[in-house]
Order: sequence, then C-alpha cells, then structure tokens
Amino acid sequence: MIAAGSGLGFLIFDGASTRQTDRVVVGMIMMGLLWLLMDRLLLRPIERATIERCGLVRAQGGES
Repeated sequence: MIAAGSGLGFLIFDGASTRQTDRVVVGMIMMGLLWLLMDRLLLRPIERATIERCGLVRAQGGES
C-alpha cells in the first residue's frame, strides 16, 4: 500500500501529501466498502463452513 505507484493506497498517500483531503476520504471510504464486500461475500461463508466442519456449531436446517 505504501510502496505502490498506483492503486488505492497510492491515492490515499498522494492525497495526504498534496493536502487533498477529499481524495483521502474517498480512498478511506472505498477501502472500507471493499473490506465490507470481501467480508460478506468471501470470508463469512468460509468461516461458517469451517466452524460447521470442525463441529463448533450445528448446520442450520433439517437436523434437530
């Protein structure tokens, strides 16, 4: 993120160095939205499957 020459991290650090707070805020919001999207679509299903497989919780559905 710091050493990159392009991308979201570069946008944030470049905006900070040139005192363009709007670019910094937009970059921070985008980073938060990307994390939220990745968490909901990728990480939560993996976590759910892992804890069900390890027997920490029962799968929801037909079994009682």
